[in-house]
Amino acid sequence: MNVPLLPAPDTGPRGASDHDENGTRSRRRRRTQAGPLPTVDEVLRSLLDLNGTVMLRLVSLDTAKFIQKNLNTYINIRLRQKTSPEPHLDTHDLAELCRKAPEVVDLLAPLLTDEQVAFLQTMMGEDR
Repeated sequence: MNVPLLPAPDTGPRGASDHDENGTRSRRRRRTQAGPLPTVDEVLRSLLDLNGTVMLRLVSLDTAKFIQKNLNTYINIRLRQKTSPEPHLDTHDLAELCRKAPEVVDLLAPLLTDEQVAFLQTMMGEDR
């Protein structure tokens, strides 16, 4: 019996079928689209479910510790993102900076909206 070491290349359209010519499901993994990130509550629910899988011996203790560590890291990052203040640029502070160093307007112009550029030009024009 001649068994190939490497699978034959996929000649059909992508995602057309995950069955081989015999009709059995192939072992090739299909790429899935990333969905929305879970909420903190959903991750906490997963941690509780993980305890049950360990108790039923569906997951080894070492595997559960690994999963728990990763879920805790995810929760910490999400909570830190919720509590950190959003970056905010006060237009009046920016206008003051531009008054002191007019060359800053040229550097920031590609990053600002048209309204912000017009506002800064107006504020700088008042000083002249």
